[in-house]
Amino acid sequence: MADQRILNSEKSERVLESLVERGSVVLITGEQTREKYNFVKNFIFKLVLNRSTNLELSKEILIRRIEDQSFPDFYEFSDRQIAIGSQDKAAYGTVRHLLKHMLPYSPRETKTRFILFPDAARIRDEAESALLKSLEEPPPSTVFILMVEDEQMLKETIVSRSVQIRLVTAPVDHLISSDQWERFWYLSGISDHSLFRLMSEKKWLQVLRTEFDTLEFDAQDFPVFDKLGGSYMNKYFKQENADVQNEILALSLLPLLFSVRDALTEGMLPTIGPLRLPWKDESKLMLMASCFEAVVIQLRQKIFGSRSASLPAVYYNFLARLFPLWNSA
Repeated sequence: MADQRILNSEKSERVLESLVERGSVVLITGEQTREKYNFVKNFIFKLVLNRSTNLELSKEILIRRIEDQSFPDFYEFSDRQIAIGSQDKAAYGTVRHLLKHMLPYSPRETKTRFILFPDAARIRDEAESALLKSLEEPPPSTVFILMVEDEQMLKETIVSRSVQIRLVTAPVDHLISSDQWERFWYLSGISDHSLFRLMSEKKWLQVLRTEFDTLEFDAQDFPVFDKLGGSYMNKYFKQENADVQNEILALSLLPLLFSVRDALTEGMLPTIGPLRLPWKDESKLMLMASCFEAVVIQLRQKIFGSRSASLPAVYYNFLARLFPLWNSA
């Protein structure tokens, strides 16, 4: 089991540094937050500077060179999707680019090279398979740092070859907003999701708030659901790939799932969902909760290990099952 540490500068950095000394694959589990990402990246920068053989290298120069992809001893993958890349001309940020253009060579400006995966769960199956040999037998003076919410999201062959630490953020109850939607994003953990910033930038959070706050909880609501998975999704996220669209729709249904659960546990547990449902029939609420849980799982499933589920097929099948429950509850 991974050692668990509260995120703070001194103690967590000391433990992380000891793990880097012990192994070439460091697995950091726990809730994925922007605070934790910044902490880990700054930690890596410190190690790079401490181990640098370039006396003119400063943090400012390091950051600038990383941004223009001219620093040879640090490689960071995307936190969205990590592909294997073309065999002929692999682009930067793909696994084949790393394997061809960095790993065969020794570090040039530091004693240790660092490879960061901000969300290792985003590694596609074929890319993960291509990486396995390098993770099983890492090149000399190379450290892989993989961040993931839960180790079960990675292949056992990767997990078994890693040294692990679970980093968690200390709760800050006094910072929780009194606004029911802001409170929900925080308590549900959605505000720490890698796509939350994109949803915020695209004004999608406001769309959800506006549409859900005006629900009448009868059959007249269904055009809203149809738009969320259809015209709205196409309008706001047309440029995003299927993985991102499916995940955003899954996250968008969680306010309703949590609100249904609140209705089922009313008077027994604190409420989390942003909506107060008028229904009291426990059996129908349980069916509705199962319906929401199932579609969230299905939207996140992979077909044949790597292909995204078909959003229209999954979502409109869900609406067909939800409609009679919603209309008669």
